[in-house]
Amino acid sequence: MSVLRIQNLSVRSGDVPLVNDVSVTVRTGEVVALVGPSGSGKTLTLRGALDVLPFRPGRVGGEVVIDAKPQVGGALRASVGLLLQDARASL
Repeated sequence: MSVLRIQNLSVRSGDVPLVNDVSVTVRTGEVVALVGPSGSGKTLTLRGALDVLPFRPGRVGGEVVIDAKPQVGGALRASVGLLLQDARASL
């Protein structure tokens, strides 16, 4: 059973696509790390899923589901934490 599913997530700033068509499924008991080179969209992907984009107007498309319940308007923030590269700045 999947605990978290992100399906076809996209992030745009105006007409500029920043993240396009990302899908991730996390199942019970799994630990998942999002890795890639600098500037590849890791942070924007997670910020888009959590609806905490650092800019406005930012548009997020796709679906985020946790425990079989679709998450709307940043509801995922109550269940998922985001720890950025600089942990001290995050705390």
